[in-house]
Amino acid sequence: MKQTKKNWPESTFQFEHGEHQSGSHWEPFLDDVEVLLNKLPNMAEEASVQAGYAEFFPAERQIPENWNTGFYFAWPDRNHGLMLSIKIEKEQNNLSSMFPYHQSGMQHRIILDHVIVWENGVEAQIEARLGLGLITFYDSHYLINRAHYETEKTYEFILTAIVYYAKFTDNQKFNITHSDELIQNLNKLNLEYSIAKEMTVNTQGAAMLLPLSKGDEDEYQFSGTITKVEPLKEILGQTGWWVDATLMRDNKNEDKPIDFRMMITQRAWSETSEPCVGKDITGTFWLQGRLWNAK
Repeated sequence: MKQTKKNWPESTFQFEHGEHQSGSHWEPFLDDVEVLLNKLPNMAEEASVQAGYAEFFPAERQIPENWNTGFYFAWPDRNHGLMLSIKIEKEQNNLSSMFPYHQSGMQHRIILDHVIVWENGVEAQIEARLGLGLITFYDSHYLINRAHYETEKTYEFILTAIVYYAKFTDNQKFNITHSDELIQNLNKLNLEYSIAKEMTVNTQGAAMLLPLSKGDEDEYQFSGTITKVEPLKEILGQTGWWVDATLMRDNKNEDKPIDFRMMITQRAWSETSEPCVGKDITGTFWLQGRLWNAK
């Protein structure tokens, strides 16, 4: 049966029912999130209302009137620290979530697949194509920019990976024995090289980005080679490093490396020596993003 093409917003937004995992978002910064919860009243008084892309470049359309609305508080400033997602309701405004945030990251051109709106209506994840891969990230500016979103459209997002745990990779070598049937089938492809019966595989330089088992869709296990290291200035009482690493390759563009920028705090780094360019690294992180360009 031929499916009827959906119009906006149904074509783009998928509304979910059920709870999402909060993950380990606070582990890179402190032992007990209660410390921050006890400071909420004072932080709310000192916080600034977060700004975003759509406030400077408004969308041509409006969100439906029956959608939940809200805004973000940013503390200690709009650039870094934590964000409070506030849901506007009839009787009072309610805190929907609190999460670590940093405006820095790496700019990526993505093709939007769909937006996963959480049950509270004021938080969302974006599923998008990056190269030939599919990624999901938490949209830290969803309430500000959602009217811009449309499936199959190309956007530029700033993606920031907040690392839960990271260490240098122990490079491994292992042998693979190919079956005669596999060798015959591969040789039929007229490759420029012959396939050997025995093959040695080295994990050095491998680029890997996989969903974290028992995690949410925006949490990943990663491995890759470090391409850049910069100091991380203090955020929520922690210092550390900004680390760029090649975690994907664009197979449709001559295997062009796709780097991600990761925030690695001292708490999240398990080695005694600092991250350095050229070394392989592995670990887990939470991926967040914000709209940078919708044109």
